[in-house]
Amino acid sequence: MKRGSNFIKRLGVFFTKKDEIELSNLLRLQFKNILFIDTSRSDSKEIKFIDDLSLGFKGKSILNTDIFSLEDYKTLVNLQEGPHFGFPIIGKGLIQYVSSEVAGYDTECLKDGYVSGSYHVNDELTANFVKQVFKIIGQYGRKVYLVSRTRDLQADVPEKQLLVWPDAAKTYNGENQNYLTQTRERWLVPDVPD
Repeated sequence: MKRGSNFIKRLGVFFTKKDEIELSNLLRLQFKNILFIDTSRSDSKEIKFIDDLSLGFKGKSILNTDIFSLEDYKTLVNLQEGPHFGFPIIGKGLIQYVSSEVAGYDTECLKDGYVSGSYHVNDELTANFVKQVFKIIGQYGRKVYLVSRTRDLQADVPEKQLLVWPDAAKTYNGENQNYLTQTRERWLVPDVPD
């Protein structure tokens, strides 16, 4: 989607902690200089690096320092005035990652998270970075289908821009009331593997 002079890309995802570790490892293999940052608000400007996407607060940034240096990232952080500080989540060399989590309204089910990138139309490096990360997620992701929990009904067409990774698909497959979910009214299951 284009908004003004920026492109915005977003993909809904369902990941368990195991899936997040696997994604982190794949990203490290693909990109030489990648960092994972916990972007929760803080009383300190100190950047909270994490070893993988399964750690830290729900909101994280994936920073490619070949595109946007760590020094430039620190400069953005240091420009802020206190008492609480936020950390950049999208922009040049950045991808926002928000973890899936156990649904507060049904603890047997997994609520969706997402990955998102927003970059200037002329920023080819970030565009390529976002494209590659989304491609990795798509390679391992499976489609999901809307279902009814009270009747034996499942949509014929998968949801758009929404994927589930292998461990989440195995754990939240609709059996024993373990579903994927987006809201109290939206329940989903992964496609059945070939």
